[in-house]
Amino acid sequence: MMRLTLPPSLSPLPKISVTAGFVQFNYHGWHQELLKQITPEDVGWASEWLGRLSERQWCDAFHAGGYEPAIADRFITRLRQKIAEGERLGETAAASVAPARCQPYYAVETRR
Repeated sequence: MMRLTLPPSLSPLPKISVTAGFVQFNYHGWHQELLKQITPEDVGWASEWLGRLSERQWCDAFHAGGYEPAIADRFITRLRQKIAEGERLGETAAASVAPARCQPYYAVETRR
C-alpha cells in the first residue's frame, strides 16, 4: 500500500469572510467564478450536511485514500474545525470539535 505523508504544515487557513452578502474564500485556483455567488446560508447548509458524517465515515474515507490513521486524524480534526466555522457562518448551531481518533484497520474488528 502506498503511504501518503502529511504536508509540511496544516497551517491555519484564513477565516471565511462575507462581503455584500456573499462569502469570500481564500481560493486562487481555477474556476474562481464558481465561488462568487455563494451565500452564508449555502455554506451553513453544506456544513450542516458534512457535520453529519460519522467518525467512522471520515476514517473510512481517509483510509480509502491511503492515509495512515495519525495523518487522517489531523486532517479530519481540521475539516471539523472548518465545518464548525461554516455552521456558525450559516447561523446554525455549531457542535464542539473533538480530536479525531482513527484506528489502524488491522486493529478494527469486523463482524459478518
